[in-house]
Amino acid sequence: MAYTSSDDDKKDCVFNYEQVFKDKIEKKIQEIENLCIYMQIPFFATFAVSGDENKTNYKTYRVFTGGNNISLADDRLEMCALIDSGNYTFTEKTAPMTISMDAFSQLVDDEDEAYSDAPVDVE
Repeated sequence: MAYTSSDDDKKDCVFNYEQVFKDKIEKKIQEIENLCIYMQIPFFATFAVSGDENKTNYKTYRVFTGGNNISLADDRLEMCALIDSGNYTFTEKTAPMTISMDAFSQLVDDEDEAYSDAPVDVE
């Protein structure tokens, strides 16, 4: 049976973290993306940055295998691409993940302090 959202589910889905994403995450994910391109490491990451009762807005970053002449025995990135494109339907509801913005900001700030001077060796 396919899961459909109730009105109760929709009233809690209004959020906008686009500025937080831009200020705290975007530069880091672009660095990861550039490293993955350089090192030929396939990856997929998507972030729900804002949404309302009718739509969720995502920022998606990816390095796939095809353009990089990489083969994977079990290419799970294809499934990520299907989900991202909207061509995959979930059949059951999973428990929501919740975290307060204060807790999230503290995690990001702690990470900034821990890794801000860490060298990155790409060779």
